[in-house]
Amino acid sequence: MIKVNLIIHHWDTDGITSTALLIKASELKDFMNLSPPIGEFRFDERIREAIERAGKVYVLDLNLPHEVESIDKETVFIDHHIQPRIKNPMVRQINPALEEDEAPSASFVVSEYFSVWNAWSALGVVGDIGEKAFEIPKVNQLLEREGLTREEALKIVELIDSNYITMDREGVEKAPKV
Repeated sequence: MIKVNLIIHHWDTDGITSTALLIKASELKDFMNLSPPIGEFRFDERIREAIERAGKVYVLDLNLPHEVESIDKETVFIDHHIQPRIKNPMVRQINPALEEDEAPSASFVVSEYFSVWNAWSALGVVGDIGEKAFEIPKVNQLLEREGLTREEALKIVELIDSNYITMDREGVEKAPKV
C-alpha cells in the first residue's frame, strides 16, 4: 500500500494558496489535502485517521502547535503565526515568527522556503490582510507580473473565501487543485 502525502491546511485563501504553492513546488503527485471543520481550530477524527494512513504530513497556515506536536511521523509545519517552538523531532517547523521575524501570510513563508513566487503568493497576503497587502511592494510586483489588478485580486480572494463563508468544507478541499 502506497502511503500518500497528507496536507492539512486552513480553509481561507492563505491556506488554500499555500497548499497550491506546496503542491507545485514539491511536484506532489500522491497527496490528499484536508481542512479542519470550518471555524474549528482542531484536528477532527477524519484528519486524525488520515494522519495515521499518511506517509508524510504537511500542516499549513494552522496555528495548532499542540496538535502538530503529537504527530508521530515526518511532518513539515509551515506557518506565520506567533507560536511556541515544536519539540517533537519528527516535525520540521518553518515559521519566521520563531526568529522574531514577520511574514504577512503563510503563502509568503511557503514561497520563500521553496523559492516559488507567483500570484498565489500575493493572493494569500491579500486574503489575510486585505487592502494593507497592497502596501507590500512584493505583492504588487507579483500581481503585476501575472497581469492582475488590485480589484481582480480582491475579487479572486472573495471567490476563494466563498467556500468557507458558506461552510463548504468539500469546496475548500477541492480549491487547491483547481
